[in-house]
Amino acid sequence: MRYFVIGPDGSSYGPADIPTLAQWAQENRLQATTMLREEMSGNSVVASSVPGIFAAQAPTMSAPTMAAPVQTGYTPGMAAYPRGGEVGGMLPDRLARKFSWGAFGLHWIWGLNHKKPILLAIIPVSCIPFGGLIMAIWAGKNGYQWAWESGRFSSVQHLEECEKIWDTWGIVIFVVSIVLCFAWFAAGGMAAARGGG
Repeated sequence: MRYFVIGPDGSSYGPADIPTLAQWAQENRLQATTMLREEMSGNSVVASSVPGIFAAQAPTMSAPTMAAPVQTGYTPGMAAYPRGGEVGGMLPDRLARKFSWGAFGLHWIWGLNHKKPILLAIIPVSCIPFGGLIMAIWAGKNGYQWAWESGRFSSVQHLEECEKIWDTWGIVIFVVSIVLCFAWFAAGGMAAARGGG
C-alpha cells in the first residue's frame, strides 16, 4: 500500500511505499504525528498508526556496530519528501524538453529568482545584434531543468504551478515587445515619409 505524506502546509508528497516511509522516519523527515493519505482510498491516517513505518526499537547494550549507509534514492515516479533545498533530482522528460517562456521573456529576472545569475549577462549581451535573442532562446530551452535544479520546488507539481505563471508573463512580455517594435518601426517609417526622419 502506498501513501501520500501531508506536509504542515497541506502539500502532498509521494505516493511512497512503506519501506520509503520507514526510511524517511529513520531520517527524521517523517514524524509519528505526520498525517498520511492512502493512495487508493484517500483516507487520512496518522503515520504512527501505519504498521511498518515506526519499528519498535528496544535499547540494547550490545557492542556498537557500523551503521549501514543511508540510501537517498527513491523509487522512480515518486516525489521525494520534501526536497528541502536539495539540488538536482530527476525531472520528467516532458518537462525537461518543455520551452520555458518565463526564462525566455523575463530572462534576467527569472534567473535571479531561480538561482541562475548568469542570466544577468543578457543585459550587456543584448547590445550585440541578436545576442540577447540567442541568449533568451538558450534560457528558454533550459529553463525548466534550471528551475528544478534550483531546489525551490518541493514537487514536480509545485514546479509546474509556479512556472505556468512565469510562462504566462513571459509570453505577455514577448508579445508586447514585438508590438512595440512594430509600432516603433512604423512610426519611424511614417516620419521618414513626411520628411522628418
